[in-house]
Amino acid sequence: MRERDELDAFMMFLRAMSGESNVIEKTEQEGNERAARNTQVAREMNPSQEVWEKLGFKFTEIPGDDVLYSADLPEGWTMRTTSLYGSEIVDQNGNVRASMFYKASFYDRTAYMSLTARYGVRTDYRTVEEGEISEIYFGNENEKLFVAGVVIKNNDMTDEERKAKREEERELSIKAETYANEYYPDYQDVTAYWDDEPAKKKGLQ
Repeated sequence: MRERDELDAFMMFLRAMSGESNVIEKTEQEGNERAARNTQVAREMNPSQEVWEKLGFKFTEIPGDDVLYSADLPEGWTMRTTSLYGSEIVDQNGNVRASMFYKASFYDRTAYMSLTARYGVRTDYRTVEEGEISEIYFGNENEKLFVAGVVIKNNDMTDEERKAKREEERELSIKAETYANEYYPDYQDVTAYWDDEPAKKKGLQ
């Protein structure tokens, strides 16, 4: 939006002239917080807008703005910032249902957002003094429905040993995917399984 870009550039100039430090980052942070506070979301979205609307989102054009929509969220859902450029949308149960990137900069203003699947094949990395530990599992951070295994990498490993560890991680990911496809075949559907309460760990008897 040209008027906003010109205003942001002018305000950034005034703040810089006053001696304020980190002016660009502060301006972008404020823009991101303003978008979350006013429930303004990215026009570029994944999956299609139709899927979001089926969940209860309503989008309204902001005159002259080709980056953001004004949005009404599904009942009970809220929007909050998480970082300089990041925001997330949380449902009435506290689940993170979507994430958004928004760079509120007059010279490179851009935004996009995506819905989040409840479950996925994921890897958690943890750094220790001797190296790194990676845990490969199916589920999410709070619901690890199937842990395929753990891989330990030492700092002093050879290139050949590191290659073997990467192969081990790949095999564990395939193992987790096999579990997912058998018991949660729609896990890549961002609208699936959110109403399951509680989540069940299947096939582990």
